[in-house]
Amino acid sequence: SMARWAADYLREKSGWDVVAIKVSPDGSFEGAEPAAHWEDAPRSAPPDYVLRQLESPHKVIPRPAELSMNMSEFLDRLQGRPGLSR
Repeated sequence: SMARWAADYLREKSGWDVVAIKVSPDGSFEGAEPAAHWEDAPRSAPPDYVLRQLESPHKVIPRPAELSMNMSEFLDRLQGRPGLSR
């Protein structure tokens, strides 16, 4: 049954369906990291009344960017063939 879910099958059945893809420069999608890693952290700090309630005000939880593309393009990228969508 798993063999049926090959890229060609997915492309045939869902190639033009739009899918939401999460992207990250290093593959990390969850977890806290130091706010100091973010260059705009000083400009976008929460108000003091919020900071006082946070357990770790010096940390942020980054969210991955989201892209929309059709399934064929996503499969092309997974297979290392960007730009070859049907």
